Amino acid sequence: MGARLIAEDLALLLQSPETGRPVVGSQELAPALAGALLLELALRERVQVEDGGRWGGDKLRAVPGPATGDDLLDEALGKLPAERSTGARGAVQKIADRRLAGRVHERLAAAGLARRTPGAFLKLGRTHPDVATRKELLASVVAALEAPDASAAQQRPAALVSLLHAVGAVTKVVPAEGAGRKDLKRRAKALSEGEWAGAAVLAAVRAAQSGAAAAAAAASGAAVAAAS
Repeated sequence: MGARLIAEDLALLLQSPETGRPVVGSQELAPALAGALLLELALRERVQVEDGGRWGGDKLRAVPGPATGDDLLDEALGKLPAERSTGARGAVQKIADRRLAGRVHERLAAAGLARRTPGAFLKLGRTHPDVATRKELLASVVAALEAPDASAAQQRPAALVSLLHAVGAVTKVVPAEGAGRKDLKRRAKALSEGEWAGAAVLAAVRAAQSGAAAAAAAASGAAVAAAS
């Protein structure tokens, strides 16, 4: 799993194997994937987080260096100027363009990890994730959620849980019924706030998480306003 981008793993989890459609709306999908790209850059030490203070919130700044060799990461990095910091929500909004989800899905299809069905007149396209790969990913996420404490969870699955939690998708991805849904949300919240990685990585996770949540809320609010 380590060779793939976190954004690709997240996209696999967010696609329904049955319908080929995302389990969240487009308002949540693009910010979640953008947050995953930011987190990937932070893990590669190409983005650093600055404390914006009590009212300013976390801010992100690109770290100068050579190209990463990955088109999606390099484009995301290019949208974060090194000479000044950008608020987490603003950073996510810059990266979450309308083509992002489609590009991630195309990469998955090219790698044999998803099957793409193009859209037609009045018919939306579909992306069916590879069932075995998604099942493996889901098992890693469940294991992270069931870890005795956050420090025992593996870093990558914990990062995925944090991003799923940010856009309210945990119970849409991880099977749960009745009162179990509330417990699942509680565990996801605790894990996303836990100390499962180093301070720099956790700061990046929380910046990406808050930025994705804020961007998704803003996009959803704008969509509602436009429809009313």
